[in-house]
Amino acid sequence: MNVLGYITLMITLKNLSLHPKMAVVLDTIVNIVMLWCVSSIHSWWTLLILIILRILAWALLIRLVYYPPEVSRLRHFFSLLIFLLGSLSVMLFVDWKYAWYLLGLFFILLPMFGFWLLPAQEDKLYLMSKHHRRWLFLMNVFGIGGLWNGLTAMIAFQVLNISSWFLILPMVALSTTVAVWWWREYGVPADRKFWIWTISFVFLLVEMSWVILLNPFGNFAQGLILTWIWYILWLVIRFYLSKDGIDWRRQRWFLGFNLLLLALFLIFLVRWN
Repeated sequence: MNVLGYITLMITLKNLSLHPKMAVVLDTIVNIVMLWCVSSIHSWWTLLILIILRILAWALLIRLVYYPPEVSRLRHFFSLLIFLLGSLSVMLFVDWKYAWYLLGLFFILLPMFGFWLLPAQEDKLYLMSKHHRRWLFLMNVFGIGGLWNGLTAMIAFQVLNISSWFLILPMVALSTTVAVWWWREYGVPADRKFWIWTISFVFLLVEMSWVILLNPFGNFAQGLILTWIWYILWLVIRFYLSKDGIDWRRQRWFLGFNLLLLALFLIFLVRWN
């Protein structure tokens, strides 16, 4: 391709604007193809190539799709990236085929709805952009959960002959980065109290990951519990740092309900080895 042809192609791509529903179709097709490829790979370098190609495909699609000025392309892209890494992390260690199929369904549906919820009409901009932001946060929670699950599996199966802390500390750093990012997305001001609680969040997460990984819950239960704790901490700190503060009368029921669920999970579902 000569220089004139390359410039023409770049101008065409810059002016092209895909409808979000068209992006849904294209994204679903690419996800199905990648899911089939993941199910048949046998080497790490092939997986790495697939991940790079998927990221590039998402980057191109996000560039071509119409986004209102109020909706961030970067927020969507990084949410997809966290989701991709997390979903693949858990899928690589799942040996029950029905669980793998369920994860594969999530792998297709969650990014699909991320494009489906993009507001394409001005009269639906506020409502749809709010739903879109919530869905992207859900994708981040799923991704963090998958990464914690993959980390606990790597430690349990001793995939890498290194200290567990060389895996835990980067994961804590990533989890904290995602937490800080989404506190800011929900309008929490980055003042002195914000950074004090961010540091506290790091120490709490390090302590809880160390305690959970010492217990013989099994890697899936460990990953789920760590993600559960991460989300509860994120939510409580978000409300505490917000302008209105935290309403303990309302949140005590939420915290109590989650504590009860966690207790039932540990008693009846977790296999203590």
